[in-house]
Amino acid sequence: MPIKRFPVEKATSDPPRSAGAPGCDWRALGPRRQREYHTVQAMIAMHCRDRHGRQVDDCADCQELRAYAALRLSRCVFKEGKPTCQKCPVHCYRPDMRAKITAVMRHAGPRMLLEHPYWALRHLLDGWSPTPEAPRRRETSRLDGG
Repeated sequence: MPIKRFPVEKATSDPPRSAGAPGCDWRALGPRRQREYHTVQAMIAMHCRDRHGRQVDDCADCQELRAYAALRLSRCVFKEGKPTCQKCPVHCYRPDMRAKITAVMRHAGPRMLLEHPYWALRHLLDGWSPTPEAPRRRETSRLDGG
């Protein structure tokens, strides 16, 4: 049985307008977070296509998840030292969104090698980098007023 090929989105192409969060420009991210951005966007698109039978632009749930993922990535405390989500010591997603992105990654992760081999291999290589320590919060006293 021949493998069904789907069009591959190039890394340099602009994603659909609904792909990013309001005020989040993926081009302003550094190279590491740009790779993570494209990987997550591809995974969400695959999940939506396979599970919901439509494109992300036609699915409100997937559009919301796509925008939320872009926003969280743009606000990552590790910046360019960001580990893969699986190894990250900081869980920045809300519990409901975390459950959604986990389902997306479980579905799309194994399929990434067939549809987006570049992003899949880069993600695997990024996963081998050392995990940074979680940044410490500023300690403030409530008695000091702040």
